[in-house]
Amino acid sequence: MLHTVLCRRANGETVEQIRPDLIIPTGKRKGCNPSVASIYRALAAHEKAQAYPDAVEQAHAEYAPQNDGTGTGATRARQEGDSADAQRARRPAQLPPDSRPGPPRGE
Repeated sequence: MLHTVLCRRANGETVEQIRPDLIIPTGKRKGCNPSVASIYRALAAHEKAQAYPDAVEQAHAEYAPQNDGTGTGATRARQEGDSADAQRARRPAQLPPDSRPGPPRGE
């Protein structure tokens, strides 16, 4: 879809003129037209990627070590062998059960 939008914009058409001819191929809105805002977001992301290609490569390089590829969500910290205490220190704090807001619990 992005290729179509880029080509037709180069020919002088507006996003509003292109939108009715675009169809979402998959997902919840399959068969519908994308919104004008979605098209503009895609164009902005494309322009940003073209302007800063090194940033895109760096982001991919930084993300790759965080994911071990098994789909289990293993983080870089666990791969590098951080201790359990170091992993716990990075977790968000949890409230003790008695300090949670709400009605008092019957005992």
